[in-house]
Formats: sequence, structure tokens, C-alpha cells
Amino acid sequence: MLSVFRHSLRFAGVRHARVSAQVRYNQLRLYHRTLPFLCRASSGSTTWTLNSRMADVLLDGAPPPDNVMLLSECLERVRHRGTDIDGNVRMDVVIQEPEFYIPDEHTRRRILCLPECQTYALVYRAVPLLRGHRITSVLRWGGADENTDAKRAVRDALADERLWNTVCGLLDAAFNAAMGGGASERTDEAWKTSGAVIPGAFESVVNARWSYVESGDAGMPLGMRVVDGRPKSVWSDAEVNRTPDPWQIENVDEQQSCGLESLVLTSKKGWPFTKFQTEEESDVFVRREVMRVWHVVRRELARWPDDDRKFNPRPYVLVGTPGIGKSFGCWSYLLYELLHYDAAKVPVVAYFVDGSAYIFHKTGAMAGRVVFYKKADDALIVMWDMENERHEALVKRKEAEGVKDAENDCRAKCGFIIFDVSGKCQPENSLSTTRWGCVVLSSPEASNFKEWKKQKRAFYIFINCYTMLEMKAFFVRREWCRCRTCETYQACGAEIEQRWSVVEQRIAEVGPMLRYVFDDTEYNERCSDVFVALFNINDVDMERYMRILLYKIPWVEDGTTHQIIKLVRVASNPIDKSLNFPASEIIGADLKTLVVNHFFKRSYLAKALNMPGLAAEVLGKF
Repeated sequence: MLSVFRHSLRFAGVRHARVSAQVRYNQLRLYHRTLPFLCRASSGSTTWTLNSRMADVLLDGAPPPDNVMLLSECLERVRHRGTDIDGNVRMDVVIQEPEFYIPDEHTRRRILCLPECQTYALVYRAVPLLRGHRITSVLRWGGADENTDAKRAVRDALADERLWNTVCGLLDAAFNAAMGGGASERTDEAWKTSGAVIPGAFESVVNARWSYVESGDAGMPLGMRVVDGRPKSVWSDAEVNRTPDPWQIENVDEQQSCGLESLVLTSKKGWPFTKFQTEEESDVFVRREVMRVWHVVRRELARWPDDDRKFNPRPYVLVGTPGIGKSFGCWSYLLYELLHYDAAKVPVVAYFVDGSAYIFHKTGAMAGRVVFYKKADDALIVMWDMENERHEALVKRKEAEGVKDAENDCRAKCGFIIFDVSGKCQPENSLSTTRWGCVVLSSPEASNFKEWKKQKRAFYIFINCYTMLEMKAFFVRREWCRCRTCETYQACGAEIEQRWSVVEQRIAEVGPMLRYVFDDTEYNERCSDVFVALFNINDVDMERYMRILLYKIPWVEDGTTHQIIKLVRVASNPIDKSLNFPASEIIGADLKTLVVNHFFKRSYLAKALNMPGLAAEVLGKF
């Protein structure tokens, strides 16, 4: 009997030793499994961006837990000795419905408090719930006052205050880290694949400094001077919406050389077009044609309802001659005005340029920040999510107010899109215009926008080249900045007059285009290109240029057209229309000489006289 008792003790001891060894093995395995998580979390070395995923943030840089861990291992950790629980179930399954697999509340609470179980809960419970409410990244999580309905729904579904506090703490910290700078520490790859906040960019544009050029000062060189601040009044709709005579376009307003000639906006950190690089030109020149574009956009925004009724934004295509400063001047000023417009209608402004995008946030947790996306497609995805979220929130709110068919009767206002066509970067049909206002800027080359305009049923806005008076005002501003003080500017009158005579000659040769007049290299290359284009005009081109000179055919891009032809707006009621015209006085004279000599030489004068629309008064212009 005694031997049996001793044998039983030895057996129990061996069994206890085996169980203890197994427990120690499991604990060691769990320790090594969670060690990367614990070490990484304590180091705080993870750098988050606005595009960081939920799972990555909640794991804080550690690899996701594997699916090998069983409930039995957790039971051993909390020293549960009962047989009422099936331990042969994976923890990723248990965590979905812990009440079912662990009926005892005390045991369940002890297990769920284990660090490794918290990790499973974060990955297999919190992340799916967040995704179900379209919160897939740090940007979608937002700040404390953003996505409150979605966050409340996730919190209720989790039904675990401790777990919810962990989720909020990790995601809020990641959001604050992404918003708090550290951009200089991000790798180039991170800049390419995610959005990055540009510190100070929003304030720099919104608080851009005003100045203006006014004429009528006889004591100043060229009769113009620069004044700091914003003028008491600017041009009215009637003043900017005048349609000049295309034959007198270069000298328009020359008789009204007294008063406001141009506005100037200066941003300390630059503009999206200059990639917010302060060493680049930061002065935006606002002339009448640029102001007219804003008036068109402003009227469109005023057409939108003040409430949440359904509406259809009207997209536009802004077209103008290459080299006149459309992208920098017009787009930058439009951005400035949109940022100052009512945030209820324009909560966000998206600016696309050179295949990248800048998103300016005016409301919500991101208010006052500019997020840069190296790839425009990344920005489009964010905008699509933003659009859906705003629409869903609006529908939910309207249904709560008792609106029966809010899905069809209401429409959220998401903001405004500015898209600069350049090179291979062209607007796609995926560029949303159902809840966004939109203007696409392009040269007259129709292939840049033809398909998009057709699909979106967009309207044209045509912008004229500079007038001579506007070119003079631009020149005066440059000279004023070069001289630095009013006294120096006034003392250099003779030199400034001489410089202006050179500019006048260049305008007469290549046309009133900033790019080719004020840059020596560009000017020389342009003169060469114009000579080659005129020299290579063949017989097939002659009739086309005859019609161009008579403003009867649309722009046809052949690789050289823009070198000798400029676009002129000739009507604006009810819609914009444009014609083509020689780029400069000298080019026009050369074209006329070539065409007339060609038709006379080949006895085509009779044919020319029989061309439709060719009247004696038109021929008189030759």
C-alpha cells in the first residue's frame, strides 16, 4: 500500500514537472513572439504618415501575430485548471466572440488583459470594425473632432472600454505625429507613396501680401509706380469682361493709362506651382483677364445652393496661348480666392500640377494644412474617400432630420479642383465633378482635354494674352523690385526707359508672352523657332493660314502653330469663343506677305477672292 502511494506521488510529481515545463515553454514562446512588439513600442522610433494603415499603427511597428496561438496557452497563462473551456481554438477566432468561447466573465477578463491577447484584439477586432466604417488610414482617422459618428459606432461594437482607449491612444498619437512635422526625416520613398504635410504653406498662401501697379504718375519712369497694400477698389465685372477688337488687341487700353493696372500677390513660402520653394519667384501678377476667370468661377459657386439640395457643378476648361503665365499667375490667384471663399461650399481645394497634387484643407481636424502627394493618383483616392464620407454623413444627418429620400435629393459639397495640364499629366474621367467644382487649364492643343471635356460636358473659358499696358506694368514691377526703393527707381529713369524700349521690340517680334520676352535664352530660341516655322510653310499650309488671318478656322496644332499664332477671346455672351491671330505685329506682317505672294505667284488670287467669308473690307486689313 505504501509503495503504491509512493508511486502515485512520483507520478504526480513527474506530471506536475511536465506541466510546469510546458507552461514555461509556452510562456517563453509567447515572450519571444511579443518581444518585437514590446521593444518597438517602447522605442517610439516608428514614423507615421497620413497614409499609414490602421493595422500598422495599432501594432506600432511590430509584425502581426501569427495564427498558431491557441486558447489553451492563454488559459495556462492565467492558471485556469477547469475543463469547461475548449482550449483547442485559435485566438484569432476566439477574439471575435470571446463571450462564446470563454463564458466565465472573470476568466475572460483575465485572458483579454494579457498583452498578446490585446494584440490579437487590436488586429482581429478593431481593424475590421474600423475598415467597415471606411477608416483605413491615419488620414481617415483624423483628429478628435473628426469622424465622430464612425468612431462612436466602432466603440459601441467593441464593447470594451480598455481596448477602445488603447485604439484611440495609438491612433491619436499617430495622427499627431503625422501632422506635427518630421517631414525632413521621411525617406524619399515615403514622400512618393504617401501624403506629407507642408508646414506653413496654408498660412503663406492665405496671408499673401498685396501690392499693385498704378499708372498716371508723371514723375515716375514710364508713368507708373508700385504701391504696397490692396487698392480701395478693383475692376468690376464690366471692366474685366470687355471683349477687345482682335485687330487692336496689343494696344487695347493704351488710352486709359491712368489708374490701377495690375495687382500683385506675394507669398513668403511660394506657391504650389513653385513647389513652395522660397528661392523661386513668389510674386503673382493679377491682371484683368485673370480677375475675369475668378469672376466666372465665383458666379459658378454662387449658383450652388446654400443648403444641401442636389445640384450639378459646372466644370470648365481654361484655354490660353502658351507662355502667358496661366499656370503660375491665374492658378495661384484662383487658389488664393478659393481659400478665402465660404468654407461651407468650398471646404477643400485640390491643386494638381506636374503629376502631383496639393490638397488644402479648410475645415475639420486637417483645417489650415496642406498635404502634398507625389503621385496624383494617391490624392484622387483620398478625394474619393473624402467624397463618399461627406455624402454618407450628409445622408445620415438628413434622414435623422426626417428627409425621406436624402440619398437622391441631397448632395454634399466637397470643394474645388484646379488641374493644370502639363506633358503626360492630363485629366482623367475619374476626376470627380459631381460634388466638386473644377477648372482644367491647358494650351489650345485639344488633345490635352478633348475627351475629358466631352465626358464632363465642360464649358470653355478663354484667356487673352497681355496687352501692351499690362506688359509695361509687369516690367515696372520687376524694375521696382530690382531698384528696391522708390528713390532708386526714380533716379534710374533713363535706364528704365531704355530697358523698356528693348522689351517693346521683343513684344513686336515674338508677341506679348512673358516667357519669351523677359528671358534672354527663351527669347533667342523663340526668334529662331519663329523663323523656322515661317520658312517651312508649305503649299498645304498657305490656305489654312489665309483662313487664320481672316479668323475663320479653329486652332490646329501642328507643332509650330503656337510659335506664330496666339489665341484671342472674341465673345463672352452667353459662352466664350475664340479665334486665332498672328502672335505679333512682325509675325503678322510676315505671314501676310507670304500668303499674298504665294497666291499671286501661283495665280490663286481668284480662288482666294471666292473663299467663303472673304469680303473687301476684310481684304482691306491686309
